Amino acid sequence: MESESSVQDVQALWATFVEEAHLPPQMAALSVDDDLLVAGLGSLQAINFLSIVEGHFGARYHLRRFFLMPTLSAVAHGIAEGDAATEESALPATLVRLGYSEKHQASPSMPRMYALHPLPGTVSAYAPLANELGTRCELWGVQSPLLETPAGGPVKSVADLALGYCADILAHESARDSADPINLVGYSFGAFLAIEVARYLTRTGHSIGSLVLLDTPAFEGEDEEEPQRAAVEENTIRVLAEHVYGLDLDLPSLEGLSTRLKIRAIFAHGRGQGVLPTEVTVDALDRLVNARVSHRLAASRYRPEFLDHAITLVRAADTYSDDVDHALGWREFSAACDVVMLPGDHFTILEQPNVGELAQALARALPAAIR
Repeated sequence: MESESSVQDVQALWATFVEEAHLPPQMAALSVDDDLLVAGLGSLQAINFLSIVEGHFGARYHLRRFFLMPTLSAVAHGIAEGDAATEESALPATLVRLGYSEKHQASPSMPRMYALHPLPGTVSAYAPLANELGTRCELWGVQSPLLETPAGGPVKSVADLALGYCADILAHESARDSADPINLVGYSFGAFLAIEVARYLTRTGHSIGSLVLLDTPAFEGEDEEEPQRAAVEENTIRVLAEHVYGLDLDLPSLEGLSTRLKIRAIFAHGRGQGVLPTEVTVDALDRLVNARVSHRLAASRYRPEFLDHAITLVRAADTYSDDVDHALGWREFSAACDVVMLPGDHFTILEQPNVGELAQALARALPAAIR
């Protein structure tokens, strides 16, 4: 398959997707080398688009590979090359390089930071941050393996997930000839993962540099009963139907159906309303729903323990009321807690224009020896 022809086909698929998914019209004008995540493409939209690409070419294109290079040209060349080995093919499946471009290529002296995924399991929320960091820091996303595996199986604890991620990070670091400490950042659910990865690293004698938590309280859900899986699935599907796709769907009428059948009902209704591309698969959404539900249940069971290391807590000024503890409960669970207040709320702190200040805060948090 000629890669030039593939680029043209992928461009055509993208133009159709922008229209059918009701994305901003300017998204259709992006060049084949523009970063789609930085331009505003969400995780679910990325999954949907890749499903269309896979349906058109009859070939699998892994979500992880897309996050490594989120451009139309990379997708086209990847499809044309098939499963040929790439420079990153030996990486653990959970790790993806964020913000890569010709002007942001990593150098041996560039500090490295690992960004742990939030509830959805994807790391696209960090894309604007990686772009803002540029050459100040090499940002690697740690995404959930549930995005690439069939739904089902027991829910892992935060500690179990962190143990797997810790092994992947250490495997990645072993290929780097550097004695630099390992830097971690976690947003939302990723804050809990970052704390536990740091705990495993220190227990095994590895050096931790900066440990940054983004706008997440230590006491989240502490006084609440653990939610049942069925209730979390229902809430996740409601968010998917109403807030992601904007569907006018009578969800109570679906009561009694399995989660998979509810997803099928959403698909059928979405196609009927013309808001879902026909090539989008149920399996991709099934994996995304399962990942979010599994992580939500793990978060509800999580209780932090004391960590003998300093943390930097970056708070969004508009998320919590004034009577909430300034450190959001983290001083009780850390050797020291430096609080940085930035503009925005829990969601806009990672978006323009606030993400520029967040990038500066992360750069300042890096150990002075490796800045």
